[in-house]
Amino acid sequence: MVIAWYPLLALLSGHLVGLSLGSTGAGGALIAVPLLVYVLGRSVQEAVAISLILVGFSAFLGAIGHLRTREISLRVAIMFGATGAPGAWVGARAHALVNDEWVLVLFGLLMLLVSIHLLRDGHPRVNASPNDFDVNAVTMSHAVKVSGVGLVIGWLTGFFGVGGGFLIVPALMFFFGFPIRVAVGTSLLITALMSVAGIAGHLQHGTFDLGLIALMAAGSAAGLAVGAKVARLTSPARLTKSFALFTLVVSIALITHSAVNLVQG
Repeated sequence: MVIAWYPLLALLSGHLVGLSLGSTGAGGALIAVPLLVYVLGRSVQEAVAISLILVGFSAFLGAIGHLRTREISLRVAIMFGATGAPGAWVGARAHALVNDEWVLVLFGLLMLLVSIHLLRDGHPRVNASPNDFDVNAVTMSHAVKVSGVGLVIGWLTGFFGVGGGFLIVPALMFFFGFPIRVAVGTSLLITALMSVAGIAGHLQHGTFDLGLIALMAAGSAAGLAVGAKVARLTSPARLTKSFALFTLVVSIALITHSAVNLVQG
């Protein structure tokens, strides 16, 4: 029975990943890793690697849509990607050295911190319109500012199998004052660039189930389209709050479950 339902579960799981990415530009891996481990029965190592492939693919498709509407800054994406990509490769190699349950606990703690920050502080430009912002009004003086942030987020991308959007979106809003929709579009392109490097690092630890990846990618493509419509019909402030609340719930669940497993040995 489980085997018969497996393709449908894979499609639905991919759809949820795409829905999250399309609506917020982040959160895809926050769903993908738990689903791959707890619903689709994959090891944490394989789940992290597949998550990177799926999130990278979905982020690339989403970025194309934002390019069409000019809600993206190519200059900032390239600056982030330049340092984020090598960081992602190093993070992927480091993942193999850490116990799986500890990876999930640390992952949950990271999400918890981000969600608390967004719920408490928000951002003054969260309601700004993309039409009020010049995506090219970013000088090379920002390179020093984003290089360190890109390296750290890239490492986290490779280590945890996350796209990094749940960190990139707040970082873009904080450092550049991006409206959330511009931050989402730019985050998607940065995520796609860093995912490639992370995948390269994980490929050295084994092969992946291409059939499962194909099913989840198909579901994700459909989810991206739905998520993009949700984003257009929902206020930026509500998107930010919804994303923060979702991250908070998932982080608590991950920390609790993984901590129990560690205590029980």
